Amino acid sequence: MQAWLARAGGDCGFGVVSLTGLAPLLAAEIRYALWAHTIDTTPAAWHPMWLRTLVKSCRTRGVGSLLELDPHDAGWTTHSGPVNRIVQTMRRDVEPVHHSRERTRELGYLDTDYWGFRFPQRRSVFDLTAIAQPWLRDLTWEYLADVLDGPARPRTQGPFDAIRRAMVSFGDYLTERAPDRGNSPAQLTAATARGFVADFTKRIGNGQPTRGMVNSDGSSSPASQTTYQLTMNAMRRVMRAALDSGAAEAIGLPREFIVAIPYGGNTVKRNPRPFSDAVLRVVSDPANIALLGERDPHDGGPEFVKSSETVSVSSFGVRVLAG
Repeated sequence: MQAWLARAGGDCGFGVVSLTGLAPLLAAEIRYALWAHTIDTTPAAWHPMWLRTLVKSCRTRGVGSLLELDPHDAGWTTHSGPVNRIVQTMRRDVEPVHHSRERTRELGYLDTDYWGFRFPQRRSVFDLTAIAQPWLRDLTWEYLADVLDGPARPRTQGPFDAIRRAMVSFGDYLTERAPDRGNSPAQLTAATARGFVADFTKRIGNGQPTRGMVNSDGSSSPASQTTYQLTMNAMRRVMRAALDSGAAEAIGLPREFIVAIPYGGNTVKRNPRPFSDAVLRVVSDPANIALLGERDPHDGGPEFVKSSETVSVSSFGVRVLAG
């Protein structure tokens, strides 16, 4: 019956997916991926029909492994949208079984699964293949791996995304402006760093897009002072880490280039320290608010003392001490 169903393309029953006729490796990969999906903290919904379509398409095309499938190819199967999303997730779970952590560096991606965790709300690996120069891609991978190995692992994916975008942008600049399209790190100089800064600054003034960066919908990402700060700070961290670890010397990356990368500035805007509960109750008391309104009709925020009350108004808050 199982063999006949495989030939006829029928279903074994409600909620059942038959792997009969698949290559042994592919069948084992799908079983493992299904198990990994069950322990995911935020699993996506996989309809049995989509899973059956995946299996049938693999069987028809003689696929031997999930790693042979391209989740961006819409022509290899029907219902390509949901099926390819399943393939992408399955590949993410299966690839750590096939490849070592060091091998992912050669392949151009970083997967936090090798460190035993995932960033919240992130289902994909950090793809570094958009960084055009292999040496720059390797330095980026090594920096991110060192961060994951260390005690200061970020709580969200934001810092890692900022690093990746900065290196993609710099790599795009090197491809266009640097000798040998930036593939020879020994040829980079302080002038290279200054040229990248000037190019970025010009793009901000002209309203041009940031090099190598696009939004999730494919639209261009305009250069701004914020993206400049994030890019320069990210570059500085990666290159200084390479200088300290000896990786820069090993590939011939000149020190004069690294020290010429400027500090981008502080991008964190800290809120004022909040009031304590006791002070907040006094500040929000209607009588005190009315009193402050009467004593400060022009919103100038003066400090004054009258009888047994002390009222202080400042740019960051109010404190009323009742005598």
